[in-house]
Amino acid sequence: MMAAHLRGVEGEVQGLGQVLKSGLGLPANNVEQEKKKEKVVLVNKAGESRSPYVRAHSSNPVAWQIWGDEAIALARKENRLLFVSIGYSACHWCHVMERESFENEEVAMILNEAFIPVKIDREERPDIDRIYMNFVQATNGSGGWPLNVFVTPDLEPVFGGTYWPGPASSTTLFEDQVDFLGILNKLSTVWKEQEERCRQDSSQILQQLKNFASEGTFGDRLGAGGDTLDIELLEEASQHFMTTFDKENGGFGSVPKVPNR
Repeated sequence: MMAAHLRGVEGEVQGLGQVLKSGLGLPANNVEQEKKKEKVVLVNKAGESRSPYVRAHSSNPVAWQIWGDEAIALARKENRLLFVSIGYSACHWCHVMERESFENEEVAMILNEAFIPVKIDREERPDIDRIYMNFVQATNGSGGWPLNVFVTPDLEPVFGGTYWPGPASSTTLFEDQVDFLGILNKLSTVWKEQEERCRQDSSQILQQLKNFASEGTFGDRLGAGGDTLDIELLEEASQHFMTTFDKENGGFGSVPKVPNR
């Protein structure tokens, strides 16, 4: 099933055709004019969506685009990473991140100027949600919502995660968690200064995930005869889970819980 999902990423990438190549064959003076041309000013299009969840973001200063050919073509024309944010109406942490980050003017400015932000309702597009959830789970070890993924104009995932705290937020899901603004600044710089390496790394990661999926495992295979179980290790693991289990809210540890399904 994982292989099929990851092949879906490849299929979507191939189905959208080749990257638009601007400036080829233009006279020198036209090329200079293209360089001087101002970048497009994004407008929030969330209100045009059929999804109530997406429409609820129409007042955000983030200029949300609708997932589709138009947004992808815009990312290619402007040569920007797409910031794909997937959630749903009943998602608590989706609303927290909206309040902390998507309503923040500083966050909105860098998202609108350096990325193509796209808001998706997972209940409307479970196919897109499934594809990028597989990537986040495989690279981070877990997933949840909001599901946030940065992808190239060819739709290859570069970096992803779930909730990231906004500027001045006191909420963190784990120790030393980088805030969303820091992630935006870092990725903006990496894409600007090391775009080719970023594309290569993204393609390599995607290929590795497809290889793992085709093997049916994301870890080491057991030997043909099976490995003997370490009883002491099992007892240690059992004790660890017993002491860290959150009896009041479920799950493990005392940090806020993010749903994974």
